[in-house]
Amino acid sequence: MQKKMKLQATPATLKQKNPEAEAEAQSTEEKVPELTAEEFEAQCELRNELIRRRFYLFGTLSEEAGEVVQVIGKILRFGEKDSHPKTENIPNIQLLHSELNDLFAVALELGWKPDTVAVKEKQAKVEKYWQYAKAGGSRGNNS
Repeated sequence: MQKKMKLQATPATLKQKNPEAEAEAQSTEEKVPELTAEEFEAQCELRNELIRRRFYLFGTLSEEAGEVVQVIGKILRFGEKDSHPKTENIPNIQLLHSELNDLFAVALELGWKPDTVAVKEKQAKVEKYWQYAKAGGSRGNNS
């Protein structure tokens, strides 16, 4: 039977130097050029602009997701082929496709890349639970 040892950080062990880590830190420091105040301010402004853009894109993504939900509600209430009186020629299912395209466009702007494996896994899961629901779910009568 082997003894289990408990490792503890003590002031003495924390003060021990790691030459590899120190060399890496120094080489990293050497690679970073000194910036003038103007260059530093320009870099900060660029970073702030990128952050504002991401916030804007997440707000847009949220709005597009809401529009997808809204069209799904219309489909559930009025059907896929029905259309709003103001847009008589555009069926609800076509509006859904359009809103999904808008949602995906913004997601792509945020750097989303479709994961085909995850998509296939989700499709299998949806099918599995469709079979369960079709059979009546846990109640056996789908009510």
